[in-house]
Amino acid sequence: MIVSKNRFVLLFVVSFLILLIMFTENKKSINNEFNNEINIAKESRIINELLFKYQSESGKKDFFFRYFKPIAKIDKFKSIQFVFSNDGNIMHIQKTVDNNRNPFDFRLRDWYQCAESVSVDKGFCLSSAYYDYWYPHKYIITYSYPVYNDGKLLGVGLHDVYLDSINENVFLISMINVDRDGNIIYKNNYWYMVFVFLFTFVLLLMLAKVCYIAIPMSVSYFDVDELTKLNTRKSFKYLQASEKIKAVCLIDIDFFKKINDNFGHDIGDLYLFEVSNKLLSSIRKSDKLYRWGGEEFLLLLTNTSGEEYDHRLTLERLRINIESIVIKDINHKVTATIGFSDYSTESDIDDMIKKADRALYVGKQSGRNQVVKYEDII
Repeated sequence: MIVSKNRFVLLFVVSFLILLIMFTENKKSINNEFNNEINIAKESRIINELLFKYQSESGKKDFFFRYFKPIAKIDKFKSIQFVFSNDGNIMHIQKTVDNNRNPFDFRLRDWYQCAESVSVDKGFCLSSAYYDYWYPHKYIITYSYPVYNDGKLLGVGLHDVYLDSINENVFLISMINVDRDGNIIYKNNYWYMVFVFLFTFVLLLMLAKVCYIAIPMSVSYFDVDELTKLNTRKSFKYLQASEKIKAVCLIDIDFFKKINDNFGHDIGDLYLFEVSNKLLSSIRKSDKLYRWGGEEFLLLLTNTSGEEYDHRLTLERLRINIESIVIKDINHKVTATIGFSDYSTESDIDDMIKKADRALYVGKQSGRNQVVKYEDII
């Protein structure tokens, strides 16, 4: 598979962490929005206490138009409200589609009775979420507080917190209520969480596959040997080793220095080109061949079908094919020595190359033009 099991697990964990971060940010956003509303309610309380104490002490009848109405037109104080203790009517500047609505006694509301019962001057109440039948007909939570003057209850001020405004920018979690102490009660939107997790996981999986293919290809494009057109040793560091690799092989042209000395470097380059072509034509598309340096090649034998192969027979066939190379007007039989090691997932690719190099060394020391397996010499 293109993405190994370890990477698959890593992407799974990363997706979960991204989901957790988004969940935490959603929760933080709700907290910030709610705290902001509570701060506005506290500022509204200061205004209400000043205005209605002033109205009570001065007895002026026009304070609503001179003070309350201009303040209530400020955007953040648009829901500033006050209920008089003497008649239960509400004073506020909220738009309504029902200009002829009949006032009724707001002193019967839970939030009023709670605020009225607060014993200390600075106490407050938070209602449970409820549906507001007044315009704009939404679920709200009411922050209410008593306003006193010389120990006498003038009325109850209030600030409505709309749940949809709190939940406007979140979707993994939502605020559905608060307790009397202002602790938020959340609702987890599990289907959104599952969607975000799966979307993130699939996206990362696709990116991993694209990077797996695109990065080595782009690197290989710039790190190709000019003579043989094979990938170079430099591009090998970007190799994604996987369970497909079954054998690591090093192939060295025998007595290549003599070819250069006797026939010149142009002929030497021609032999390198012919050997690389012969190797490419003798291996499968899934196998990987590199110009490793000088007259040496690195070959990674793979197995995509799941069947077992005798790598020695495969490499013997390559060795014989190299022997068949004939260059016109050049009387020289080219041979190659091959050292290889069976690939093990317990060892990294660099260790496997060292084992193949050791087998190659033994083959060159014991006569050349042969195939040597590392596991046979240890």
